[in-house]
Parts: sequence; C-alpha cells; structure tokens
Amino acid sequence: MCEQIARIAYLTLQINPETPRIATALLKKHFERKHGPNAYYGQE
Repeated sequence: MCEQIARIAYLTLQINPETPRIATALLKKHFERKHGPNAYYGQE
C-alpha cells in the first residue's frame, strides 16, 4: 500500500509540480482520529 501511495504522489507531481500539500489541519485530523487521545477509528 505504501508503495502505491508513493507512486500516486510521484505521478501527481510529474503532472503538476505546483500541486499543493495537504492542509496541516486535515492531516492532523486524520492522524488524531486513529492515534490521538480521543481516537475513534480502528480496533481497541
């Protein structure tokens, strides 16, 4: 899976080098939902 995501990211930058990075707030939201103190995604 990791290799596929890296491939997609690489191809995206090849098509458009000016592609913006994901917003920090969105990145933090998705990280926190699984790994944060109030995690609500995945098994316990």
